[in-house]
Amino acid sequence: MSLRFMSCEIRIKNMKSNICMTIVSAVLAGWLATSMAWGTTKANVPETWDTGLQSWVTERLEGQLPTVQNIGGSVSIVFNALTTANPETARFGAGQNGSQGMFYGNLAAVGARGARFTISSIIGNPTLQLVIKNQVSQRSWRCTVSVPPAGETITLENMFDIQAGWTGDDSPYLRDADKFKQDLNSVTLLAIEISGDTATRQGCTIDNFELIGPYMAGLVSYSGAQKGDAINIVADDGIKGVPTSVQGTSGAYLIDHAPAPGSYSLKAYIDINGNGVMDYWEPQGVYAGNSFNLTQIIDQADITLIDPTKDGVPYWWLAKKLGINNQAQADAKSGAEWVQQYAQTEFTINSIKHENGKVALQWDYIPSVQLQIYGSSDLAGGFDTIGSAFESQDSTGEGKTVVEVEDNGAAFFKVKIVQ
Repeated sequence: MSLRFMSCEIRIKNMKSNICMTIVSAVLAGWLATSMAWGTTKANVPETWDTGLQSWVTERLEGQLPTVQNIGGSVSIVFNALTTANPETARFGAGQNGSQGMFYGNLAAVGARGARFTISSIIGNPTLQLVIKNQVSQRSWRCTVSVPPAGETITLENMFDIQAGWTGDDSPYLRDADKFKQDLNSVTLLAIEISGDTATRQGCTIDNFELIGPYMAGLVSYSGAQKGDAINIVADDGIKGVPTSVQGTSGAYLIDHAPAPGSYSLKAYIDINGNGVMDYWEPQGVYAGNSFNLTQIIDQADITLIDPTKDGVPYWWLAKKLGINNQAQADAKSGAEWVQQYAQTEFTINSIKHENGKVALQWDYIPSVQLQIYGSSDLAGGFDTIGSAFESQDSTGEGKTVVEVEDNGAAFFKVKIVQ
């Protein structure tokens, strides 16, 4: 299970229609035994949610105890129907062993801004509330969750902000924003309460609960020769990563939904071939501040993408011109050796004579080399130097080098790599 932070305002993403809306609500969470020692060294480390409900327990508050099951890694919580109509309320979350982690301790210190989770398989019309309790002040806060229609799965992002619908349990601090913020420093309980009526069957399924961390932002840019539609940016936590993208080859990015706490590295690449992964030859770059613990806002996290090279020869060129399939194969020879191999087997020159006394020579671009052009009128007399050596360039932006030379009667041309 993963975690994250926001406030009691909840943004909902409908998994079926991909339509986003905002509602005031809250759901799910981890429950701590009140007997657990405060200040444990395990505070704010990952817990287990999707691995057999280890250490997670149900606490009966009123009426019957619901049935809690692990169904395909999701948590199913159901009150069975009884013959009489009476209120029923239960709290579900981590027991003492599991609760000494992300749901416990100084949530503000790890940058938690809210909670996110998915909810589905609604049965009946249950009432759900997210509950926070402070160890020191003994104050409790709660926020009601708007339950989705039966048959739908939604993702809720529940921000930890008094303006998002959180209310204190006692009248002196019902809507006190300062006290709510203070109480995030010593959280001893973060739990989901589910209530229903015994006359009907009530319940839901909850999954992927996580705390939402501070945002990460910066600029990305690429000015190389490869062509792509967008730059993909990933906040990599070594598990699944949190992606976003910027259209074109430059722009500003924002990642405001990464789980906390966590250690992250920011990476960027352009998916030239559209296979959904970063290939060794594609434009790529990393944030200079990698790696970092996401406990505060990371801004100005700029990333400049470059074309990875072998001794100055771009991997993309080796892949395109010589069919090199992976980096290990590309690194088996020096860049100069690969260029020589290409020049000896694949290289041809096309010439076009212009009426202005010039001859345009064209060939496939060879990166990172100095070239010299030679010309001959009949081959028997040998080749003469034409002009000076020059840096190879992609003249057309399409992988072609075009050079105009004086028409001095030469009928044959050759290009030599001089450096």
